Amino acid sequence: MADAIEWVAESARLLAEKGPPDRTNQARLDELCGLLNKENAWLRFRAFPDDPTPEAVAVDAGTAEAMASHVRECMKSWFEHVQKTLYGREGVTRLAAKLETISDLRS
Repeated sequence: MADAIEWVAESARLLAEKGPPDRTNQARLDELCGLLNKENAWLRFRAFPDDPTPEAVAVDAGTAEAMASHVRECMKSWFEHVQKTLYGREGVTRLAAKLETISDLRS
């Protein structure tokens, strides 16, 4: 996914330039679009931790804003998942503290 995020960032940068893309930029955009589609990146960006199998619906990612929005939503979901996993009610940090307490009691 890190590669796909880099491809989206480059695509968004090229799309955000003023005026229509020149031949070189259009060729690069076409190449990046092909890579994103080949890797099924837009579907994978919508595969959140709580919903790992999203519907396979078309994603309109034709603008820099749309691309950034899709990636931002994905990253926010994963960030929240990691935070909850590490620090949530029964997160890893809390469970590690419980194990340490149990270990101290047995010593």
